Amino acid sequence: MFELRTMKYALAVAKYRNFRKAAEALFLTQPSLTKAIQNLEETLGTRIFDRGKRKVEPTPLGQIFLARAEEILQSATDLQREIDLARGLEIGHLEIGSSVGLADLHMGTAVGRLSQCHPRLNIYIEVNDYAVLTHMLRSGQISFFIAETSEVELAGDFLVTPLIALKIYLFCRCNHPLLDRLPPPILREVLQEYPLVMTKLPLRMLDSITETCGFKKYPEWLKKLPIIKCDYVKIAKEAAAASDAVGFIMLPMIERELRSGELVLLPVDFPELRTHYGIVQIRGRTLSPAAKVFITLLQEVDDELSRTEQELQRAFSK
Repeated sequence: MFELRTMKYALAVAKYRNFRKAAEALFLTQPSLTKAIQNLEETLGTRIFDRGKRKVEPTPLGQIFLARAEEILQSATDLQREIDLARGLEIGHLEIGSSVGLADLHMGTAVGRLSQCHPRLNIYIEVNDYAVLTHMLRSGQISFFIAETSEVELAGDFLVTPLIALKIYLFCRCNHPLLDRLPPPILREVLQEYPLVMTKLPLRMLDSITETCGFKKYPEWLKKLPIIKCDYVKIAKEAAAASDAVGFIMLPMIERELRSGELVLLPVDFPELRTHYGIVQIRGRTLSPAAKVFITLLQEVDDELSRTEQELQRAFSK
């Protein structure tokens, strides 16, 4: 029979299509890797790679072997992880992911509370787009991630726990010229006359804005408007406060600025837009104790954000 280690070697050769590059990635010498693959092929009784002058290609039987080897290695990783969980070996670290917007909204408070309760816990947060996060989740690099789930390709192996939907508002600085306009402007006029501070919005929201304004299909209309594109809420808020730019945002993100009067909500009618945030994990994969506690804390923060939104709606939404 062959070892898991040898399967890993074969997958590396398939990935790099080159024995030298694969050996470097595995921290092996090329002769050692070549010998290991030759022994594997002897054990299988067939060649799994065709060696060319410039590139190595899997044979048809090799492709079958490599596909099964990848499944077996993942199963072995999952098995070791479950054993480690049972022995309590994972209590010392937690790896989680977040989209950019949610990192500004939920993560800081939840991470702080987890650290306060478990000060010896090492916490690693990957802030990235959903494509990278889904890859990291499947490969076991993170336990789960939070994101706008309408943007995630929700395959059957994903389990999603929804978070509370928050409403999207249009905001600007105090004393903005639009605030004195009667009757209040429509959304199309606002976007055509003033720069838009553009944090990342899901496609479904952009499609709704496109339809409401009577613009041509997204993203063509966006290219014709003045845009300040930025993924970070802090920069977006500061840009709007120092200019006539307007932007879309959730109320808890500008609570301090609303209460201080630095930023205000624009009385512009547009279809209700709400977030579809959720916690995404692998169905059937056992979470560590730290991950379970953190999800509970995330849901507590989510409830608090919903109450904050309701309070700010009563105080500042006309």
